[in-house]
Amino acid sequence: MSDLKPCPFCGGEPELISSKPSTANHNKGAVHFGVACFELKCPIMPYPKLWQVNETDAVNAWNKRKEQE
Repeated sequence: MSDLKPCPFCGGEPELISSKPSTANHNKGAVHFGVACFELKCPIMPYPKLWQVNETDAVNAWNKRKEQE
């Protein structure tokens, strides 16, 4: 499904990742999706800041990122 744009910080190839199911009472069993860059040269590696509730939203959020974030 990917269609991910390169990392806006280093040009690396990002990966779609998912969180472990939540144990919080209000989110029990919920899995969230994010995109992260794992290139060693990347200044944001590997922290996904834009967790979403589905893969499509995670990809769209990543593709809208700006270098100045």
